[in-house]
Amino acid sequence: MISPLNPSFEDIRLTVQRAADGRFWFAAQPVCQALELADEHAALLSHCRPEGILFGNEETPQAMIDLENLLRLSLHSTSPRAERLREWLCQALLPHLFSSANLPSYRQLNAADKRLRVLKWHDDWWMSVNDVMQVFGSRPELLGLSDEHRCG
Repeated sequence: MISPLNPSFEDIRLTVQRAADGRFWFAAQPVCQALELADEHAALLSHCRPEGILFGNEETPQAMIDLENLLRLSLHSTSPRAERLREWLCQALLPHLFSSANLPSYRQLNAADKRLRVLKWHDDWWMSVNDVMQVFGSRPELLGLSDEHRCG
């Protein structure tokens, strides 16, 4: 997962992480606290889809829930905060998470007298295979191909 964000909702600090596939995951404990759900585990078991729950690999694993499960919990909460949380989520947090700041950005990289275009997306840097081949060449030993398997 990508570095977490820690937005605050009514003085409760949430943790949101974006997975490599683009899905958002929320730490379940502060979500349950914001929704005034006394028993986090019972709430997760009763109202959440199992495929939308992840457990970390910490010494005490922390449950993370996807956006759908966050909405499920908020709809089952009787707290007056539930509606405010959904409104904040839709009006403030989600637009921020989907803003252009989180879209891929292109940069120029100068390497071996070549100008290459690189993409930064989800805290990773990406290059096209064509650009890599410009820098390293197309020698068969780099590609792991023998002469008989070469194209062209």
